Amino acid sequence: MERLLRPLIYLAGNRDNFPISVGLTFFNGLYSEEPQLILAASIITMSLPLIIFFFAQRVFMQGIVITGVDK
Repeated sequence: MERLLRPLIYLAGNRDNFPISVGLTFFNGLYSEEPQLILAASIITMSLPLIIFFFAQRVFMQGIVITGVDK
């Protein structure tokens, strides 16, 4: 468990280097009374991984097909 939390400990001193999930949790703590802002931040946070997945889906599927075929 300690190995999983070590990166968060290293980044704890500098807010500019927070991972997205920690930044979203911090944002939730600041604006907990305004759920529309938390929802907007969550959608913005998930948009980049979803866009990358949809554009690279063909590459991902090719890799799965190539590694699953016996030669």
